[in-house]
Amino acid sequence: MNIKKSLLIQGGMLLLGFLYSLYMNAQLPDRVPTHWNINNQPDAWGPKSTLHYLGLGILLLGPLLTWAIPKLSPKNFGSETFGETYSTMMLLVQGMFLAIHYVILRSALGDISNIGNVMMAVVFAFFAFFGNLMGRIKRNFYMGVRTPWTLASERVWLATHRRAGRLWFFGGIAGVLFSLLPFPMYVPLTALILMSFAPVIDSYLLSKKLEPDESPQ
Repeated sequence: MNIKKSLLIQGGMLLLGFLYSLYMNAQLPDRVPTHWNINNQPDAWGPKSTLHYLGLGILLLGPLLTWAIPKLSPKNFGSETFGETYSTMMLLVQGMFLAIHYVILRSALGDISNIGNVMMAVVFAFFAFFGNLMGRIKRNFYMGVRTPWTLASERVWLATHRRAGRLWFFGGIAGVLFSLLPFPMYVPLTALILMSFAPVIDSYLLSKKLEPDESPQ
């Protein structure tokens, strides 16, 4: 998939989100929850237009980032080195934004009572799909595990992303199951934080293993 095709599909997702907002507008009350606490209870309220503008703004962000990142990337660190993977991954990002928009609107209507856990399930599903493509990402400054050690070494970059890809794929699948089971939201949230930071630590450990310091003592 190239960037043009990805942008076209993302534009369709934006239109779908807009049409769904129009459909939901007549059903939502004028005052809706705009934020939920860790116990899935609403703790902030506002006009229903807030949810529409926020959701559509996020959906607009996906295509803008897809278009802008290649143009902002420095030479030899651009997305053109993994163009098809980049286009697919940005499509996944837009898919996650659309799913989040849907969940928020349904929760504001009262159809989803455990919004936090459902949100976690959406994010874990994204991690699983994203992890399946991690090993194909080339060194860049915007996507993947970007640490001083991965950016400094091609070997460390490749090893880190292969291991992180496996962690995110299997961890994402397990996370979806945990999120949909009757656990407190802090359980999947803690797992998500650990999954996010583990590759950072792993990249440092891999740099010591794969790129030992050979400077004179």
